[in-house]
Amino acid sequence: MALERAAARDADRRAHRLDEDLERARRELAIARDRVDRLRARPGVRAAIAIGRRVGPLRDAVVPGRRARRPDRPAPQAAGAGSVPDRWAAPPHVTIVMPVHDAPEELRRCLSALRRCTTGDADLLLLDDASPDPDVAPLLADAATWPRVRVLRNDRNLGFVPTANRGMALAPGDVVLLNSDTEVTPGWLAGLQQAAYAGDRVGSATAVSDNAGAFSVPVPGGPNTLPAWAHRDAAGRALRRAGPRVRPTGPTGNGFCMYLRRAALDEVGLLDAAHFPRGYGEENDLGMRMVGAGWANVVDDATLVFHARTASFGDAKRDLLRAGRAQVDALHPTYTAHVRAFVGGEPLRRVQQRAARAPCATSTPGPASCWWAPAPGPPMRARTGRRWCCGPAATA
Repeated sequence: MALERAAARDADRRAHRLDEDLERARRELAIARDRVDRLRARPGVRAAIAIGRRVGPLRDAVVPGRRARRPDRPAPQAAGAGSVPDRWAAPPHVTIVMPVHDAPEELRRCLSALRRCTTGDADLLLLDDASPDPDVAPLLADAATWPRVRVLRNDRNLGFVPTANRGMALAPGDVVLLNSDTEVTPGWLAGLQQAAYAGDRVGSATAVSDNAGAFSVPVPGGPNTLPAWAHRDAAGRALRRAGPRVRPTGPTGNGFCMYLRRAALDEVGLLDAAHFPRGYGEENDLGMRMVGAGWANVVDDATLVFHARTASFGDAKRDLLRAGRAQVDALHPTYTAHVRAFVGGEPLRRVQQRAARAPCATSTPGPASCWWAPAPGPPMRARTGRRWCCGPAATA
């Protein structure tokens, strides 16, 4: 036992040193990027870059044997011409805020997917809202031993919104609000960041899901079932490869997996715990406040996050939904009109079609090569290059 404890302490010390080395490397990288930015900002360098962009097409035309730019590759964008972050800019620091209340099996799968699929500069903040289920505590205690994970516990049950607000207030930068009954897929955090910074005034970015109401794909509203042979990570990768992003904007995000920029939160505030103490409607209110302040809510149609939905609230969900919707309508009289335009709009329909055409990981033709189990209605067939795939009709 003594040898095992000594080995464990040695492993902890090595892990701590590795974490310090990683943080040091990140700081050095940020300094190097800052130096490059300052160099590129000098007038002479800017002039040289501008001349190179003008001369480049002519050089490609007159120099024999020089490979021309691929037509599908976009030309370099002039500095300040767009709102997408410069490629030299360091990704923003993110805190994943996850309120937890019971549902230990869903929590176990959620934590497993996070550990497997999360990369980048992110911390995980788990907030136990006084879960009475004894199986939750061991899962959180194990997660607390992971790097960059912090676990907090409420002395009494506060409800989803106050617990989420507690976590977001502790986060120093951007936030991802994530339900404990979700399962992320590879590349999820980077995808959400790219969507959230696709414009200067994007306030939130929400992933698509198999089971998240209007954000469900390929069929909205109800759960979409993967066939037995399909792996969720592979389905997430397939959706990311499924072609150009659409990224429609809407009146709200969805709190099952929603990226929130700190600048937007600082301007419009956190979730409204007074009107929505237990959830269901709080993200809709936040989205409408963002729209009123000039921020946009986008859908990241390339990031797939699976969602069990009713695991935490059980049968009380229907009553919570009804009460929450009435409160949203009272606070934002135009909300219903905005939602109807969003749900029935062409951009969201293209998102659903994009998911239905996601390339499969198998070369076997026929229904077995579909990601999604067929739903009632006429099948939609899409050519994917190597094979034909069948998918359910993507209707609003």
